[in-house]
Amino acid sequence: MQRDALWLGTILASLKILSLGELLHLITEWMPASFSHVDAFELAILGLIGGALYCGVKLPLPRIALALGLLHMALSHVRNLELFALLLPLAVLTPVATQFGLRAASVVRLKATPAVMLIAVLCAATWFIAARRDMSPPTIHSPAAAVDALKAHHVQRVLNDLQFGGYLIWRQVPVFVDGRAELYGESFEMAYYRALQLKDVNGFLDLLKTYRIDAVMLDPATPASKFLDHIDGWQRLYADDRVVVHVRGAG
Repeated sequence: MQRDALWLGTILASLKILSLGELLHLITEWMPASFSHVDAFELAILGLIGGALYCGVKLPLPRIALALGLLHMALSHVRNLELFALLLPLAVLTPVATQFGLRAASVVRLKATPAVMLIAVLCAATWFIAARRDMSPPTIHSPAAAVDALKAHHVQRVLNDLQFGGYLIWRQVPVFVDGRAELYGESFEMAYYRALQLKDVNGFLDLLKTYRIDAVMLDPATPASKFLDHIDGWQRLYADDRVVVHVRGAG
């Protein structure tokens, strides 16, 4: 019973995300794959097609349909690239191995001692790399200095760009929006997007007024961040190449 409820909840959550409509085109992971520049996915697709044509690979019709379905999913939404890479080998490995006479005996098998040594080397290398590197989120998503400035100014209501939501939550700063689009819905987030892009200037001003915003934390490339430089009653509190913070009535 509990398992059925879990499956049902998963399906309903997926349907809720897929029903976000126009908003899906603004979320990076739900955007279609782009071939405007050469990347690993394009090279992999071209390599697979070229290899299949050169070697004369043949697949049963059900597996062809499965492979094409996985490719369609990967091209439709970039978040499905991992799914494509994980499931495609499972779909084609058996018929390809049978066609070219590959046997399980050809798989390299390690004895116990070399296997233990290999695991030890990998663990040591992982520890060495982790000890020498600062394991932290990308600075574009963790603007520590900007949030320090916000906290020092004792702001209460922050209008933030989407990518800063998670870090603000971690720093215990109430956010206007974060990456969980299904919680906010298409109408709210599209109005938010149009306001920050100044496609609806009055909508942006209404956001500031309706929600009594006293600080705005945006990416420098977001049009609204430049617009605030020219609005009476707003001043820059902090700025760098990744984030700009405006506060209301700053002295």
